[in-house]
Amino acid sequence: MFLTFVKLDRACSLRSRWCKVKIAQPRVAFTISAIILVISCINGFLFGIGFDYSVYNNSTGMTETVAACYYSLNVELSNFFNIQYGWMHLVVMHFLPCTIMITCTLFTM
Repeated sequence: MFLTFVKLDRACSLRSRWCKVKIAQPRVAFTISAIILVISCINGFLFGIGFDYSVYNNSTGMTETVAACYYSLNVELSNFFNIQYGWMHLVVMHFLPCTIMITCTLFTM
């Protein structure tokens, strides 16, 4: 995400005088970077809603512990993280940055 915003900043700095005056300032850049960092860290909270469960394996005689991330006992919440969240994550974290980087590269050229 940071690389995407660096590419966006570079393209805007080359094309826009307003961006040079208003956004290309250290204080504003630090604020934007902090916001991006917080948004990226929100992704990590999903590991906190996971839990681990133990299963006894009769063939080995051992207890196996498995961590289930993105899982909840609430069926609706579990379905959200298994289906909708995967698509949202794919679009927001992969397709959108790729599209922005390609567009900014074309603007830079």
